[in-house]
Amino acid sequence: MAKGHITMSGMDAIIKELNDLEIDMVDTVRASLTRSLTPIANQMKSNAVSMFNKGYSKGRMVASIGFHVGLNYDGIITASVGVYEYSKAPNDPTRRINAPLLAYFYETGIQPHSTANTARAGGKGRKAQGQNVGGVNGGSVAPKPFVSSAFYAGSSSIFINLDADLNNILPK
Repeated sequence: MAKGHITMSGMDAIIKELNDLEIDMVDTVRASLTRSLTPIANQMKSNAVSMFNKGYSKGRMVASIGFHVGLNYDGIITASVGVYEYSKAPNDPTRRINAPLLAYFYETGIQPHSTANTARAGGKGRKAQGQNVGGVNGGSVAPKPFVSSAFYAGSSSIFINLDADLNNILPK
């Protein structure tokens, strides 16, 4: 196995120069990330509108799509885009599945499966109403990648925008 040794000099001077700048890079990075994630979230919403039928899958799913840019407790800028818990009705008792979990099922699809009592681990558990002894074959659902397709299409702009925005504020 080949080994190598690399020595870098001058990094302390570069870090000192960056620390001496009177520029608020945090605000610039947050604004750049917001500018980059907005079209990705909008594309996810557009995909959901075009891929899903009416009802819960469409309305609540679209309302649950968004992004977040913030600072963690260490001062590190974090950003995420995707499907979040719907804030207006997080504990809706009529729904047994929340939007992020439903989004996962849509993204990955569902394979045909048995709903038989014996299909559960160890064959234990109570039978659901209307479930016969042999079980009902649950149908499959083809994947509908509304989140990943939007992210992959727009993710390259994140670093392009970040690079351009930081180059605009740094002195030449």
